[in-house]
Amino acid sequence: MSLENGPAQRPIARRRRIAYVFTDIPDQAGIFSFAELDEMSRRGFEIEIFCLRTRLTDSEGGRDLLRRFRVHREGYLSPRALGALVRLAARHPGRFLRSLAAAIVETAPQPRLLFKTLGVLPKCCLFALEMPRSRVDWIQAYWASLPGRAAWWISRFTGIPYGCWAHAGADIYNRGYQTLPALRRTLGEASLVLTCNRKNVDYFEQVLDAVTLERVHYQPHGIDVAFFAHTDAPRTGGECIAARAGQETTAPEIRLLSVGRLSATKGFHVAVDACRILRDRGLAFRYRIIGGGREHEPLDSLIRRFGLEGSVTLLPPCAQADLVPQYQWADLFLVPSIVGRDGERDGLPNVVLEAMASGRTVIGSDAVGIPEAVLPDRTGQLVPPGDPVALADAIEKLARFPEERRRLAEGARRLVEERYARERCMDGLAGILSAAIPAPRAEDTTPCAG
Repeated sequence: MSLENGPAQRPIARRRRIAYVFTDIPDQAGIFSFAELDEMSRRGFEIEIFCLRTRLTDSEGGRDLLRRFRVHREGYLSPRALGALVRLAARHPGRFLRSLAAAIVETAPQPRLLFKTLGVLPKCCLFALEMPRSRVDWIQAYWASLPGRAAWWISRFTGIPYGCWAHAGADIYNRGYQTLPALRRTLGEASLVLTCNRKNVDYFEQVLDAVTLERVHYQPHGIDVAFFAHTDAPRTGGECIAARAGQETTAPEIRLLSVGRLSATKGFHVAVDACRILRDRGLAFRYRIIGGGREHEPLDSLIRRFGLEGSVTLLPPCAQADLVPQYQWADLFLVPSIVGRDGERDGLPNVVLEAMASGRTVIGSDAVGIPEAVLPDRTGQLVPPGDPVALADAIEKLARFPEERRRLAEGARRLVEERYARERCMDGLAGILSAAIPAPRAEDTTPCAG
């Protein structure tokens, strides 16, 4: 009896697996992180999520992540995490002590950061044991602060290369969450550094060495332009100018909108002060601020102190789908961001691009990453940060000239379509990651019938 060989067996490499490191399971505020996870999975990468905190998400998007991806979470002082720390220290005592010393020295100037760094070390040790078992090929820290430090620590004990997103705000500039020595080490030992606005690249050129700079890639997150399709043109005519010198008018007001977390760096207090000036000048307006945060009470007090309760409204955060009619309601979108005393600042907020995609004219601060998209007299207008008079002047000028609003809005929409369309941006990111992530090792391939 003769036997014939079956089909030849050939090794088929598995898909490359990325371990994304977050502080928390992303909530709705991190809509761009949802998009990245989804788009990278769609483009062929295996995704696992490692969270440094254990709190449950209360957002539908976060619950969807729990359903779709494997999510690793662990208590700060759980027996498993503490046991992993002991095992890792026993296996690599010299490396453990050197890494611990570096972590302490580089974060000690900010006790809050030092406390957080030491607090997550046990679970970082546990993740360092779990990632090789999960056949992780690449670690991607979503922020350069605590997730970046975690990726650095895990990489030192696993040899798995890591990349790091560096956005702005708390993970690069805020001295309460980052120190320059820690930032330099986190980015300096990363195989890839991604950043989403050019202002950060300019800053890195000042503080990072030439070797690290070669690994820095500018890559916008992009937005779903079609989702914010322009359906309602800016209102025409001079009808939004209120009566002056006692003359009455029944014309609609100029409609102003801002969206974002209620923090001092968003500069919403500057916009409220500008509204006081507009009211005193006789301009009729309505201003909505959508968001939540620690500045709610101070903003509410400022509104009441200026007597603007009938014109300025604070609205709670809402899902992205619910923002679409808000953008369409508005005539002007205000982004009065400032640099905080602790160094915290915006990059290029996604809401700027969403408003531009919605065909709305943006007035923003000439600071941080906003000028990257808001180009004076082309796609919007810029004013000096922290200057309520300049902001009021810009609002009044555009209220008087609706055709100028229309022209700027059309230019803004074109720029977003050309530069920030999500599909294009995610293709670019996938290409960068594909070039950076090594192919799975030969022993990780799976025999498959040809």
